[in-house]
Amino acid sequence: MSATRSFTLHARGPYQPEDKTLLFQPLFHMAGFFSLLLFLRTGVPMVMFTSSATTSSSPPALFDPLRLFEAIEKHGITVLMVV
Repeated sequence: MSATRSFTLHARGPYQPEDKTLLFQPLFHMAGFFSLLLFLRTGVPMVMFTSSATTSSSPPALFDPLRLFEAIEKHGITVLMVV
């Protein structure tokens, strides 16, 4: 591997300019926070997936896989990091 290619992989990760990611981990969790930083640094377009809870007094929303798959299809997601 050339030094240039190695630097590119380090700076951008394994992502291509046409990639698009969906960030659905909570940002208070390490996986969500560092994914956010990684995608901001690499410039990969990102869609933020929010819970369906609307107020702070609402109970925490449960994970809904159907909503996740709908978002992947709707936004053309090519990168998904899961824990």
